[in-house]
Amino acid sequence: MLKSQIGKVIDSKGLKHRWVAEQVGVYPTVLSRWVNNRGKPSIDKLFKLAHILNCKVDDLYTWEDDEK
Repeated sequence: MLKSQIGKVIDSKGLKHRWVAEQVGVYPTVLSRWVNNRGKPSIDKLFKLAHILNCKVDDLYTWEDDEK
């Protein structure tokens, strides 16, 4: 299962979640869903988010086995 690291990356860059949401072009509640694994961004939004955060798309998610 993919686990979001978006919130950690945003915080590590010292950015405000609201500002990031505005830059990506989504409501803060949508970004919150991505951060809390209640939704996933479309591919174009994912790449835009990585560009804004100056990171790779791979940095925004980790893989965890479901068997834990």
